[in-house]
Amino acid sequence: MTPTRSTATRSAKGRAITSLLSRVALLVVATLPVALLLLSLQFERRIQPVNPLSSDEVARVEQLLLENAPPDVATRNLQRLSLDAEELNLLLRYGYQLFEANKRTSADVSLPGTTLLLQGTVAVSERFLPVYVNFDAVFASTGDSLQLQSLQLGHITVPAAIVSRAGDTLKARYLSSNPEVSELLESVEEISIDPDRLAVDLQWEPALVSRLRTQAQQYFAAAGDQERIRRYYDVIANVASGLPTDENRVSATVFLIPLFDEALKQTAASGDPVAENRTLLQALAIYVNDQDISEVLSDVDAGTLRPRRVEIRLQHRADLAQHLVLSAAIAASAGAGLAAVLTNTKEAYDARYRSGFSFSDLTANIAGMALGGMAVASHRQAGLLQQRMAALVEETDFFPSLERASNRDGLSETDFNALYEDRTSEHYRERLAEIEALVYSRPVFQGMNPALE
Repeated sequence: MTPTRSTATRSAKGRAITSLLSRVALLVVATLPVALLLLSLQFERRIQPVNPLSSDEVARVEQLLLENAPPDVATRNLQRLSLDAEELNLLLRYGYQLFEANKRTSADVSLPGTTLLLQGTVAVSERFLPVYVNFDAVFASTGDSLQLQSLQLGHITVPAAIVSRAGDTLKARYLSSNPEVSELLESVEEISIDPDRLAVDLQWEPALVSRLRTQAQQYFAAAGDQERIRRYYDVIANVASGLPTDENRVSATVFLIPLFDEALKQTAASGDPVAENRTLLQALAIYVNDQDISEVLSDVDAGTLRPRRVEIRLQHRADLAQHLVLSAAIAASAGAGLAAVLTNTKEAYDARYRSGFSFSDLTANIAGMALGGMAVASHRQAGLLQQRMAALVEETDFFPSLERASNRDGLSETDFNALYEDRTSEHYRERLAEIEALVYSRPVFQGMNPALE
């Protein structure tokens, strides 16, 4: 039976409609990600950029680190970290400042009920048309971990199943390549959240902390720096092996002069005095800290580089040389801000739990931060520092005499507070300013100030 014209017409219309619907469906599928992306974008910031921390706020960060540090860092023990929302936000702001991320990203933490709410803004573009992604992320405790419960991106509420699946995938991928972080998370025994504070109970593992420190050092020793660090470590090994066999304690100048002389030569070839100085100080810190070079350089087998051990000293004290070199390496690698917080916290920790607060150590820390800061402040200052350090005559060229810089060591926390109230007092700041003035009056540092670059 031959189809009638009306039947054929209806069939043609049906195919046309089906084809149209198929094209519409394909268009929807193709443009859905774009539509979702557009819905996640907004033209106003929800969370404003954070302000740099004041000196009082930095002192509070140091105090938080002290309050949450275990009394004995060398012993395995159960440790509780307890922070309220204000303290969490202070540490968050410090993190942004440390990594210079506060211009594009800002966030705020609150503790509504038994959850942690992280609200933030990421600037997609601010040059011509301000465009932002504002987000709300809600976390809840599952006992020994935090789980992302919900996520809002702009006008989009991400389905819970997708949030859970994406979170698990990202966590698995990250932890698979960072076993130390995975072990740190496994050491957490309980996380509790209430409207007042977030508390974390974990097993403090000294061996794990040491491995995390090594991982951090490898992070700051960028791939392009590995060869340079190895080169300067070879210089250190050659200097140590060239000393008389009965000479096991030497001034820091014995190593600093040939190291910076080598930096001058390498800069002539590389044209990058900042990178040369940074890696020089990293290599010297590895040696002074008696650390295995293979923990920092991924392509070096353990034990292949074992230079002769020589005690490096400043004013006949090995501890002063350690303070100066480590502070310089941290300042050159991660910034003077982090170096200051870590060294100040250590002095406060010593005052509370160990040998007492030492102005001698603090002087060495300040001199180290000056050295590390100027080593990377600019190409001009980095090159000038190389010239001056390679021409050292004596230690006082870069380190002040302790008779003038310090006359109080071994102060307990009680004695320190009796003299200075706390580390935010005007009296203490005046003492710091005096020490800084002595350091910057040394011939190596005269006319050089990273803040002016």
